[in-house]
Amino acid sequence: MHVTGWFDSHCHLDLDPLAAGASGYWQQARAAGVMRVLIPSVAPDHWRATQALAQQLPGARYALGIHPWWLDGLEGPPERWAAPLAEALSDGAVALGECGLDGARAMPLSQQLPWLEMQLAVAEQRKLPVVLHAHKAHNELIRALNGYPGVRGLVHGFSGSRAQADDFLSRGFLLGIGGVVTYERARKTRATVKTLPAGSFLLETDAPSMPLAGFQGEPNKPAQLVRVADCVAQLRGESLAALHAAVIAAEVSLFGSHQAGAQVPA
Repeated sequence: MHVTGWFDSHCHLDLDPLAAGASGYWQQARAAGVMRVLIPSVAPDHWRATQALAQQLPGARYALGIHPWWLDGLEGPPERWAAPLAEALSDGAVALGECGLDGARAMPLSQQLPWLEMQLAVAEQRKLPVVLHAHKAHNELIRALNGYPGVRGLVHGFSGSRAQADDFLSRGFLLGIGGVVTYERARKTRATVKTLPAGSFLLETDAPSMPLAGFQGEPNKPAQLVRVADCVAQLRGESLAALHAAVIAAEVSLFGSHQAGAQVPA
């Protein structure tokens, strides 16, 4: 059975080197069976372009947020950006993000945290899910989420243990599973993916980042999501149709009704 209608839950079509050819890359993805995409923005000076791109591409939706990698260029305290972010989100965004914490950055987590908390508060106010960047900051991120128990969302690029997965799942978050599972050396992540409950995760490319095994050194593209799906289905010992049904249900539970194009033809 050929399965189409996949959803790429995290794809930066608005960033170089994909931005200039975003329409073409998205046409390739749709030809491969990836019919819907979430484009998360990373900084205030990107928001308008991200929104415009998503509105141009069939099956695209978008999120707006402030990524921890882009904090250095922002002026003023985080609270200064709460109102502009809330206003920008009111014009069609389905989520707030990408936001989060990154323990590998030069900026200490103690300085990143107020920016995350501001965004969690805005998400709570706007009743929107969040798209989280989580890297080497698991415990700090969990503590931050504990302060906003009403906020749900997606932990993108998850590569942790089952215990770490359960920390997020128990707080109403889904996990974003991407190209890392295509690497045999990613034993911990692959073992976790095998045991996750159906409907607890979405699939993603994180294009142009996170190239799949065998494609190192190349910009990742949204069409590669079908390879991620193949790998996840094989790891879990389930059919593509069963995986598709579960991730579509998870997509709808978090982001609302999906657009046309989620068919599973024979």
